[in-house]
Amino acid sequence: MMMPSILMGMVHDPLTLQGFLDLVPDEAHAEVLFLSARWPEGPVCRWCGSVGNARRLPGRKMLFHCRDCGRATSARAGTPMAASHLPVRTWLTAMFLMACSSQGISARQLGFRLGLQYRTAWHLSHRIRRMMASDDPVLRRVVEMAETDVDGDLPACPEHAGDDDSGR
Repeated sequence: MMMPSILMGMVHDPLTLQGFLDLVPDEAHAEVLFLSARWPEGPVCRWCGSVGNARRLPGRKMLFHCRDCGRATSARAGTPMAASHLPVRTWLTAMFLMACSSQGISARQLGFRLGLQYRTAWHLSHRIRRMMASDDPVLRRVVEMAETDVDGDLPACPEHAGDDDSGR
């Protein structure tokens, strides 16, 4: 399957909710999208470093058997998704919602939108935030933020235009 152009940097328009749902309509598409972003040149063995020389183990989600060293490698290993039982589509949807929310999204709201318990949504959101804050290239191609205030200067709120910070 061809890698979606959104991941290759060919599309510069912001991804809409409908565009995301079209890109990831089910878990199978989410896994293909994740694998193509994680390993663009084929599975990489975390034990020996072999690239593209692994076969998918039947009946095991995103687990691959390296033909060079004979060990199993998971696509989730080394990512925030490691040791998570949540479907990949849930992770990608959470990443999309968090990247699209200019004011941020609370764990409670994320849990409500994804149908998750608060505790699960809290852990999910913290793992994603940690990944977004780091310079780790593992999932850099999956999430691209369109609107971000990097310098921390926020536009002044019209309601508090003449206020000083002494009352805070």
